[in-house]
Amino acid sequence: MDLFYVIRSIGDRAGAVVVKRARFGVLLDDDAPPAGQVNLARNSASADCPGLRPTYSGKVSIQAYEDYHDHGLETSSALSQTSITGSARDELKAFHTSYKTAAGCRETDSKSGANGFYIARNNRSQFSFDTKVVDIGMPEPAFDIATRWASKVASLVVSPVGASEGARLRERSVELLPYQTQNGFACVAFSLDGRLPKQMLRVNDLEGQWVQGISREVRLGPGSKGRLRQP
Repeated sequence: MDLFYVIRSIGDRAGAVVVKRARFGVLLDDDAPPAGQVNLARNSASADCPGLRPTYSGKVSIQAYEDYHDHGLETSSALSQTSITGSARDELKAFHTSYKTAAGCRETDSKSGANGFYIARNNRSQFSFDTKVVDIGMPEPAFDIATRWASKVASLVVSPVGASEGARLRERSVELLPYQTQNGFACVAFSLDGRLPKQMLRVNDLEGQWVQGISREVRLGPGSKGRLRQP
């Protein structure tokens, strides 16, 4: 299924769209990625920001993904897990990128607001599969842990979705699609190869939350009756 996310803005701007896919239900033999992992993909990066990063495709454990995006951790046992290509944190850093804004370049995994100071509802939180983290942001204690005691207490952090919706999510994948509007318009194309009606799709315009001041996550899944809805 080919889908499109349309951005309309007053004046031109750059940004990035986050496409989160998953499936509700029991484990299946042909799950991709296998249980406990998240697929990551990025098709491009901004040429207007330093440190141009190549396209990316890889995967990390769900725990590493949640440590980084739900709790804002920089160090944990899951993030330190290594493979042939490096640690899970290295993979996540390679996945994320930067994009040009009126105030300069902004990282897609930034935990700061437009003024440069920490804000709970930040870019990184928008990658979470927990709708509470997306809508409200990271808990303040998690940020304190991330900056001071992450390596000592990360094992005590419990995922906010571990006992609810997140426990039923299978085949998680996240795609990062940078964009640049022209004449105030951009159309971001992506596909959905799902197992409806058990498919979950969520789309976020990262920069939209700063220029519009509202949540930009569009959600499709159980309870939406097959229709896109925007909170």
